[in-house]
Amino acid sequence: MKRYWQVFILILTLAPLPGLSFAKKPLGEAANPDELLRVQSYCIDTSKLWAAEAGDVRKFIEKQSPPKGLLGKLPWKLVENCAQADAVISLKFETSSRLRPAGGSALGTGTAALNSVPEATYSAKMSITDRASQKPLYQVEGEAVTTFRDRSLNSPFSKLIRDLKTLSK
Repeated sequence: MKRYWQVFILILTLAPLPGLSFAKKPLGEAANPDELLRVQSYCIDTSKLWAAEAGDVRKFIEKQSPPKGLLGKLPWKLVENCAQADAVISLKFETSSRLRPAGGSALGTGTAALNSVPEATYSAKMSITDRASQKPLYQVEGEAVTTFRDRSLNSPFSKLIRDLKTLSK
């Protein structure tokens, strides 16, 4: 009899409950999901970035454009000329820094500040607008990274790819 109860409980835990949804929610904010899903081509506008930031974006595009790269997973075609794109991706970088202990010195010692090195943290914010109407379609903030600025772009693009899959279901 105990065995039957165990099987019954197992079936209840595995059976989907009516009315209970486990659908993924978008990670970013889609102002107009239908328009976002209609996008077929995009460009990445670097005109409002500092020269070093624009260089990092170009480096990211170069690395991530092959079919197995992150941009290759987007269902849209990347075009260089924004006048020919359906959507324009704009990026904004945020940089912060903090001191971290160097050489394993303890934070509680008086020499911790003297043995600290600055550590930069980068994050990228992405916004997508419809090129023709200039209406916002989507925005998302990436996770902070402590490596290189171009690597901070992985997070918002990964979130965009995931959200496009979620919205298309």
